[in-house]
Amino acid sequence: MPSEWTRRNLAFAIALCALMGCKVGPEYRGVPASSPPAWTQAAHPAIQGEIDHSSHWWRSFNDPVLDELVQIALLDNMELKEAAKRILEVRSKRNVVAGNLLPQQQSLNGSFSNLSISENTANFVTVPGFFVTDRVFDNWNGNFGLAWELDFWGRLRRAVESADANVDGSVAAYNFVRTVMLAELAQSYIEMRTIEARMMLVQQQIAAQQTLLSLAQRRFEEGQGDRLDVEQSKSNLHLVEYQLPGLETLRRQACHRICVLTGSCPVDLHEVLGNSGQIPVPSAGVAVGIPSDLLRRRPDLHVAERQLAAQSAKIGIAEAELYPHITLIGQVGLEAQNFNDLFGAASLISNVGPGFRWNILNYGRIKNQVAAERYAFERLYYAYQQAALEAYREAEDAQVSFVNGFARLDMIQRASQSAFEAARIGHVSYTEGAANLDRVLRLQQAHLLAESEAATARGDLAMSLVKVYLAMGGGWESPSITSPHCSTAICAESEREVTLVR
Repeated sequence: MPSEWTRRNLAFAIALCALMGCKVGPEYRGVPASSPPAWTQAAHPAIQGEIDHSSHWWRSFNDPVLDELVQIALLDNMELKEAAKRILEVRSKRNVVAGNLLPQQQSLNGSFSNLSISENTANFVTVPGFFVTDRVFDNWNGNFGLAWELDFWGRLRRAVESADANVDGSVAAYNFVRTVMLAELAQSYIEMRTIEARMMLVQQQIAAQQTLLSLAQRRFEEGQGDRLDVEQSKSNLHLVEYQLPGLETLRRQACHRICVLTGSCPVDLHEVLGNSGQIPVPSAGVAVGIPSDLLRRRPDLHVAERQLAAQSAKIGIAEAELYPHITLIGQVGLEAQNFNDLFGAASLISNVGPGFRWNILNYGRIKNQVAAERYAFERLYYAYQQAALEAYREAEDAQVSFVNGFARLDMIQRASQSAFEAARIGHVSYTEGAANLDRVLRLQQAHLLAESEAATARGDLAMSLVKVYLAMGGGWESPSITSPHCSTAICAESEREVTLVR
């Protein structure tokens, strides 16, 4: 039969374990967010209901140059590297916080002192027949001590929960940077190709205007026309040429953005990328899934949700301050006057026992801190709800733009074909002397405008598809954010880069 002392200690140990398992504060289980039952454009054939699990949405444009730029950006983009280092930073801080679950203070100490005691104190005895303390003596000391605050109320475990959420948030932030960066790269590339196409149209129009000017000059020299036609032709030629410098400026600016996104200094990419003027052609449809998928796919919403989880844990951290901090303190060591006696059994010193600290007079401050953390959680909750609403708006806007882009492109292409035919007929009529120059010039201007608008519409349609992918979270599945170690692959890559730099 166990003794009374054994039973009491067993009961105390069971009670201690039970207390160590409790945590004050709310238990975070996620937050709901309302979602529409269906997309407003769901009936359009270009909007498909199944989820696109592809992680390479840019390949839908079938543009090898864009594919190569994306691969370079994924390796060399500075913002992406910064976000990866942020994961390493936050993960290291999380490990520091987790270390507080173990004894918070551990130290091995040693010292030697040569002490001299004043003769004018009570410590120095000079009465005959009594023990006389040495006025000068040595002291050797070596000890190991620790202090361990027991996590009775879950303060330290809540801190780990908050740190875990921050790690998950840093991974989601990396995904967000990646998504936005790839979208900006694709948009800059499409813009560059669109401007190149417009420049080629302007150059074609310049050639047509030069032909018309030569014809007007020849007719003037032959006495079949007047000088007004010649000067009007020159004016229109210069007006068309005037557009080239502005378009070249826009093209170079797009090139510079591509350079920065791919981690290089701004240069003209004409020699590297060529000047094809081929605007990337978007796919005829895009898979967007159902609206509720958006909450899972958008990395910025993951960031906002993880901020909520971290803040929820901070409420428990603040509430734990209402209760006493219980600490186990221990020290064991050796102390002697002579070094030769230091390692003897008689030199052993020890100090073991519990202690507590309770902020009993600070309840007003602590309760207000708890209230502040709760209000911060509520603020982040509404921020998350607002972010979800904005995400749905962006998704709907992008889908509407993509769907209407097809109709817009079809209309302007028909207008462009008619303008081309009208300009051709007008040119033939002027050559034969059946039409005046002013009408022909207006027809050519209308043709250039229609062709330029058609090129812009093709670029806008491709841009709208990029915006759909961006609004839907990049068209790829984010890694799981339920584990603080979900960033292992990213962190391993970053660690390898650091090693190479060193």
